[in-house]
Amino acid sequence: MPEKGWTALTVREHVGIKIKELAKNQGLTVNDYLEQTIDILPEIKPNIDKKWVKCDLCGVRIKSRNMSGHMAKVHPKSR
Repeated sequence: MPEKGWTALTVREHVGIKIKELAKNQGLTVNDYLEQTIDILPEIKPNIDKKWVKCDLCGVRIKSRNMSGHMAKVHPKSR
């Protein structure tokens, strides 16, 4: 069980390894790296208020919960 104020995040092994490498390369902890990434990429955060959103890059209308997958698959270089 994680400490109070923390939660366990389950990801595929290759994703976890890549995140750790990227954080280490920047001299950050994994937590700091992920917080920094979330702040840089606010368009990936799902908009809980709306069910449907429009992609700013291509204009396609998709469900908000699918935005992160859309950005990763359709616009991988926009990050």
